[in-house]
Amino acid sequence: MLEFETYGATIINDFLNAMKEELIAYMDSNDRNATGRSKASIQVINVTGSTGQLIGAEWITFVFKGRAPGKMPPLDKIIDWCNARGIPRNVAWVIARNIMESGTKLWQSGRNIFNEVITQEKINTFVASIAVIYTARLETDIKQLFAA
Repeated sequence: MLEFETYGATIINDFLNAMKEELIAYMDSNDRNATGRSKASIQVINVTGSTGQLIGAEWITFVFKGRAPGKMPPLDKIIDWCNARGIPRNVAWVIARNIMESGTKLWQSGRNIFNEVITQEKINTFVASIAVIYTARLETDIKQLFAA
């Protein structure tokens, strides 16, 4: 049987990696990965028996939630996106200005892809798995305490 911390870390790591793969699959199936940098930036880090992180590049939120109007997005990123899509480079400024004025279509739709991919049902299943581990550990600790 695996040591408690190791087993907890395995479950957390498996869950976070499954969510990572589902986010990447969404990006692939919805053509949301023009340059490949966003997909490559998604990583699972700092996994222990009780914590872990699923991280991405600073702009990853825009990929999954869109960008609100108000501020001009980085023109160099829009140019890279245009180049990857075969769109003339001189259109990048128009796209950036449109995003600044109206936000992206994803933002306008109000969708949050994070919540569509990482559903409450998946989180509840994960939490139940962790609860089983901690309950078993607590039971073992109590039995050892009274056996002494």
